[in-house]
Amino acid sequence: MSASPEPSSLFSVELRTGRWAEMVAWYRHALGLRVVIRVLDEGYALLVAGGTRLAILSRAAPPAASARWSLAFEVDDNDAARRRLAADGTEVPSP
Repeated sequence: MSASPEPSSLFSVELRTGRWAEMVAWYRHALGLRVVIRVLDEGYALLVAGGTRLAILSRAAPPAASARWSLAFEVDDNDAARRRLAADGTEVPSP
């Protein structure tokens, strides 16, 4: 049986902020999310709540608001998922 090219889950939602440490602390203490990865030098934290992940990235000056969203999906077979998206007319950048 071959792996499905459909996402098995939404891997994470990503927030970018100039107030990284404060945001990580707030999501951890106020909402009770569990920190599973914290890389201080890179300003990166991955928090979880159940099966949901939240990535918080430090940015000195967050960019202006835009209509662009960043979502990460987890798939069993990356090549099959890329072929499926390309067949649907979606531009798929190289990993």
